[in-house]
Amino acid sequence: MRILREHAPRIGLPAGFVIYDEDDRLTIVKEAMRELQFDERDMTAATAVHRLSHAKNQMVSVEEAERLARTPREERIASLYRVYETRLRAARAVDFDDLLLLVVRLFETSPASLDWYRGMWKYVLVDEYQDTNRAQYRIIRLLTEEHRNLCVVGDPDQSVYRWRGADLRNILDFEKDFPDCRVVALEQNYRSTKQILRMASAVIEHNTARKDKRLWTENPEGSGPRYTGPGTRTRRPLSWPALFAACATPAGTTATWPSSTAPTPSRVSWKTRSAGPPSPTSSWAGCASTSAAR
Repeated sequence: MRILREHAPRIGLPAGFVIYDEDDRLTIVKEAMRELQFDERDMTAATAVHRLSHAKNQMVSVEEAERLARTPREERIASLYRVYETRLRAARAVDFDDLLLLVVRLFETSPASLDWYRGMWKYVLVDEYQDTNRAQYRIIRLLTEEHRNLCVVGDPDQSVYRWRGADLRNILDFEKDFPDCRVVALEQNYRSTKQILRMASAVIEHNTARKDKRLWTENPEGSGPRYTGPGTRTRRPLSWPALFAACATPAGTTATWPSSTAPTPSRVSWKTRSAGPPSPTSSWAGCASTSAAR
């Protein structure tokens, strides 16, 4: 926001622009929907807000949304996008998504501004890189294209913000974007027991979009998973084959359990001697630095 305050006129933004919060944005969307005679039974205002936010997170402009629309629903959303942006600018306002998009526009259209910040920030560190969106990715690339002093820390297995625009490709393709980088895998886990790590690895290794790693720990073996039956506080030990059978059983079928009297599990809990709740991937981070190798 500070960047935009200082350089707003360079991208046609009033210096005294206001920032609309989520309630403000919802109000404008509702007004735009009434103007376009949207039927809220077809699309709620909250859904429309989500669609507009998703478009901005993917750096899709109004013009692109209109050009890419293929169905009547997509055409209505593109029309709503245009009216929303018109009302936003008429109010001399930006929304939270604009705070990133407009910085990208500034850096791409004002070389002097970009050079200023490149000179100011000669070393860039980004944490939780797996949760960055395309606009954040573009800002990082623009800032580091010349000096390439960039270190990112993240874990593809912990990407949980796709609904908020996070793009897993940012971390998966990092080595393609920066082929001269150095990758450091932090695979030692300090919180969980060996049992927990084995189970976590056995589950997460089935993900297709991930970086391979082998978690290990010096912590004790620990107890195995325990089954908690529905409607009871009683816990019983659960064998690994039974646990995986329960996890992999399709809906409408019955898993094979060690005891024929064991009810279908409602949840599986871990009882360990770790210091905190199980965090299978908390001990791994990929630190890829384009300058560390030099």
